[in-house]
Amino acid sequence: MAHEIKNPLTPIQLSAERLQHRLADKLELADADILQRSTRTIVQQVEAMKEMVDDFSEYAKPSKKQTVDIDLSSLVQEVLALYALKSGVKFKADYEAGLLIINGDPVSIRQVLHNLIKNALEAVDAHGLIEITLHKVQKNNTDFIEIALYDNGPGIKDEQIEKIFEPYVTTKAKGTGLGLAIVKKIIEEHGGAIWIDTNRKVGAGFIIQLPASNSKQL
Repeated sequence: MAHEIKNPLTPIQLSAERLQHRLADKLELADADILQRSTRTIVQQVEAMKEMVDDFSEYAKPSKKQTVDIDLSSLVQEVLALYALKSGVKFKADYEAGLLIINGDPVSIRQVLHNLIKNALEAVDAHGLIEITLHKVQKNNTDFIEIALYDNGPGIKDEQIEKIFEPYVTTKAKGTGLGLAIVKKIIEEHGGAIWIDTNRKVGAGFIIQLPASNSKQL
């Protein structure tokens, strides 16, 4: 279904870009400006449609995970390194000493981190701060690894908190509203939980708890 929806989108985008390329230097300045703005709108909306289809496919597809033991501190450092190189935003990380291991699908857990970090980056300005902490907690005689991610952006309104993980709910002007729904789905498939830190006074805070692996080493 997703493939059938996306098939006509690429020709639409390419046709718009071709019109811009072929006609831009043949039009009066005012008309060329209208063409450029119209083409940009078409391309942006096509990209938004592609993103929406991809997100819906990810949310709807059944879980087929390949689980292994994952050192969360190493995985988080790996993902953070990708964003630290590209943005002027400051990242602060604090990891509990020792191995912080879960049993899960690395691709899915990496996607969770990407989604949350991208949300945080969109919420802060160029001088923003994103903090991540990892440590072990115990609940009902079970060990969990807790990941907390905070930003110093505008935060989440009280009326949005209860529905923030529901499909098609978004606080952004642009977006599919599926990013956090996908995050919640992945975390729950791994036997964990995610929630908003309502004690946070500045910015937004997300807390994830995932069952710790019983393995002693990777």
